[in-house]
Amino acid sequence: MKLTQAFTGIKTKCFIIITVLLFIMRYDVNAQNYHQLFKESVNLRYANPDSAQVNFKQCLSYFEENQDTAEIIDTKLILIELYSGNGNYLQAYDEAWSLLPLVENHSYLEKKIEANYRISTLYVILYQFKKAHLYLAEAELMVEELKDKQQQSLWRAKLYALNAWLITNEKPDYETSQKLLLKAIEENRKIDQKIGIVYSQMQLAELHLTNNYLKEAESILLNIEKNNIYKPSNSLLFDHFGQLYMKKGNYVLASVYLKKCLLAIDSFKNHLDNKVEVLDSLSSCYHYLGHNDSAYYYSRLASEVSHSLFGNKSLKNKELFEIKDAYQEKLDQQKLILLEQEKEVIRLKLFIYMAILAIIITGLIIRSKIRTRKIKQLKEQQALENKQQQLDLKLKNKELMTSALQLIERDSLLTDIRRNLEAMDFDAKNKVNVTNLISSINSNKAKKWDEFELYFTNINQEFYSTLKNRYPSLSATDLKMCALIKLGLSSKDMADIMAIGSDSINTSRSRIRKKMNLTREVNLTEFLSSVN
Repeated sequence: MKLTQAFTGIKTKCFIIITVLLFIMRYDVNAQNYHQLFKESVNLRYANPDSAQVNFKQCLSYFEENQDTAEIIDTKLILIELYSGNGNYLQAYDEAWSLLPLVENHSYLEKKIEANYRISTLYVILYQFKKAHLYLAEAELMVEELKDKQQQSLWRAKLYALNAWLITNEKPDYETSQKLLLKAIEENRKIDQKIGIVYSQMQLAELHLTNNYLKEAESILLNIEKNNIYKPSNSLLFDHFGQLYMKKGNYVLASVYLKKCLLAIDSFKNHLDNKVEVLDSLSSCYHYLGHNDSAYYYSRLASEVSHSLFGNKSLKNKELFEIKDAYQEKLDQQKLILLEQEKEVIRLKLFIYMAILAIIITGLIIRSKIRTRKIKQLKEQQALENKQQQLDLKLKNKELMTSALQLIERDSLLTDIRRNLEAMDFDAKNKVNVTNLISSINSNKAKKWDEFELYFTNINQEFYSTLKNRYPSLSATDLKMCALIKLGLSSKDMADIMAIGSDSINTSRSRIRKKMNLTREVNLTEFLSSVN
């Protein structure tokens, strides 16, 4: 017996160990596959950004499922760049906000700088300049904490360029923007960052163009065109050439460069948000050249592209940005406590988690069944109580109706007696007694109706409360009329109870229907009967 138990225990332990090993092997294979997909997508993002975007989303789902914080951060940063390049600013904004809680740890300082840089850029695009300044200033402070001098120069260059762009859009200051861009070029040269130099020089050329320093702009652009080794930047380069030659009045050459710009945008799938402005500029060139058909064609194409990009710079998107703007609120809502979990720790504790999970699932199933049973019993009990309450209410209302009809019959009889007494002649002695009797009849009649009304109100209190909540404009008289209609009394009986004429009853019905906004097709009696 003991040998059998020992053998069973060994089998159980072996099963657990084999399960854990299989899980670890499967985890390692999946991890390798997704890391390989990530690397391939990085190389693919310029050639085919749409496919790369799909791949990055798949990688992100896997990394989030396995709580791989470092990979989640890297993937989100690339997705932000892709969304921004395609003009999908809201998606970029959402990814940036979801990234901020992940980079709070000081070990991700550079990633936090990039997140702030991306958010500040998005705010500039949407003309939210004050907010852009806040995140830019925070990023500038964090850059000074970097220990790697090359990374420090790289980020200084990027932030100088962003600051120049922000100033140019907010309140143009040519000299300040120029100084910042020259600093950006200098920092890029320190670390031989050729791509950074190209973009900073193009931004400087754009600044010269904006301020009509055409000679300086042309000199920079020609130098870039001659030495440019980074082809994805051609879309901006050719756009600037187009704007330059338009300002110089050379619309033929301007149209050539603008067409080259469109080809570069379509080839590299970047700067798609500039496409509308390029098409509009091309339309203007053909208009000045007298080619009205071509001008109309590119104008219509600009409108179609603008619609397809669903107005990423619209007021609606600005409002949406503001709605999502509270960083601290975002942190509170998410309540994310992100800890770095080492893979070795996960492997060692995996079989314990599996056992605990099995116990928890079993407990939850049992608890769920007990809770479901209790809820069912409670619902049945409530249903019975509600049914009994409805029966009690119907019985009381039936008694009310019977009492009302008896009172009406009694009043009718007393009214006849009073009229006969008033019509008869009595001597002085008996006339006093008859007058007292008539007064007693009237007093008794009013007293009985007051008692009936008090009883009536107590029984129908819930009915009154419901009507008051739904239709606050109903008066006390309207509520009393509604209750009498619900009892099913005739207009004549209601007239006797309310001490008014039958025509007044019909007028009251119409007034109630109007206050309740009921159409002619709705039967008032049936409607009031349905009110609980």
